[in-house]
Amino acid sequence: MLRNIGCHDVTPFSKQDSKYEFWTRSLNHNIEKNVLKQLYEFGFLMSQPDTTVSIIANDFKYEELQKQLSVSNDLISKARIHCHLNGPGGSSMKKPSFTREKLPSEKLQEFEKFINDKAHVVISSYKTDSKTGAPIKYLRDTKQALWEKFHAKFPNGIHRTTFMTKLQGNEYIYREDLGRLCSTCSRYGYEIFVDIRKLIENKFIDSVKKRDYEKNLIVNNKGITEHNPCISYCLLWAFGVCTEQHTHASQECAKLFTFFNRLKNQLSTDLHEDLDEYQNHLLYYLAHQVRKVYLNAQFNANLLDLDENGAVLVVDYKMKILPKSARETKAEFFGKKG
Repeated sequence: MLRNIGCHDVTPFSKQDSKYEFWTRSLNHNIEKNVLKQLYEFGFLMSQPDTTVSIIANDFKYEELQKQLSVSNDLISKARIHCHLNGPGGSSMKKPSFTREKLPSEKLQEFEKFINDKAHVVISSYKTDSKTGAPIKYLRDTKQALWEKFHAKFPNGIHRTTFMTKLQGNEYIYREDLGRLCSTCSRYGYEIFVDIRKLIENKFIDSVKKRDYEKNLIVNNKGITEHNPCISYCLLWAFGVCTEQHTHASQECAKLFTFFNRLKNQLSTDLHEDLDEYQNHLLYYLAHQVRKVYLNAQFNANLLDLDENGAVLVVDYKMKILPKSARETKAEFFGKKG
């Protein structure tokens, strides 16, 4: 289009060096082209505008550069950044190119040969990985032990990082109690224990974590609790001020003690001390729930009694206190990120 109106291209550099071009309508366009070429060869004309402006970018203010050169703030900002990185009028540094080499097929075959050996893995006869569709492989040993065996057998094979990366995902599973699993052994000799563990978590552990215990604790809007004939849910008895009798206890709460008593009957006496400690931790958790319900009720009661001349101060007793030390340990120093 510029040629149709009589313009001539006088750009002293190629399009590969820069996307910017110089055009003129002068009758002596060859003279102007030679002048621009000499300026470019002597370094007074750069292929990038920010490179040219970087020569004087730090010597003048934004307003003066805009007024004299008619350039934008973005160009001046880029020119100053270029000046800091490459110097005034310096050429931009080329970014290093990264080349990634693919693993040779011989090394991949070595890994496949090793990992498919039944001496190292047990291949499931029916279970597959949902992502890759490959059969699940149960590792007979830890990944570190398998790497040591692989490196001893193939010293010039793939490196440790690549070996560990290929063992990631759900296709490779390590369990200590696995033997040569067929479909029957896998389902009835191994997976059945996983189901039993899930059953215990769903029926017992989740029942402790649920807030059913809190729902049976009664505190009115004024923050006052009353006597409950069930000793398991009587807040007055929990605070040691109840003088009335209790007729029964909660069967749901009794399941906790029954569970630990049955465990003690089935396990050796060496583990009884640990079981008592776990039971006390759960009781402390239930006591924490009682205190939380009561304090929340007191907070709501104080809000209801609040008038225009009063105020409520909330102190977060759950706040975690971060410890501070005068000197930084070596573990903390090397554990930093970023």
